[in-house]
Amino acid sequence: GNLQKIWGVGPSTAQRLYMQDYTNIRQIREGLKNRNKNNDDALLFLNSNQLIGVDCYEDFQSKMSRQEVEQIAEICRQELREMFPNATMEIMGSYRRGKSSCGDADLL
Repeated sequence: GNLQKIWGVGPSTAQRLYMQDYTNIRQIREGLKNRNKNNDDALLFLNSNQLIGVDCYEDFQSKMSRQEVEQIAEICRQELREMFPNATMEIMGSYRRGKSSCGDADLL
């Protein structure tokens, strides 16, 4: 698998994982579980963001509908107006490009 699909994992971390024979998310999760059982030093180089990426891997891979992006944007817009009454916000990214599903909500 492509380890760089794990949120927070770039080329250098992916290479470190491959060098320790981790090639997919299942192996990394198993390694983390065993590390905690055995007080092992394996995978200690993963930072807190990367550990969130491992934990939430499937959620981060899934797409959301345009309607979900609009709901997120409306909540953010309401909060923004409370803090900065004259501010405006636009939905950008794949939503603005007209995609039917989005990996995230890009707000500017």
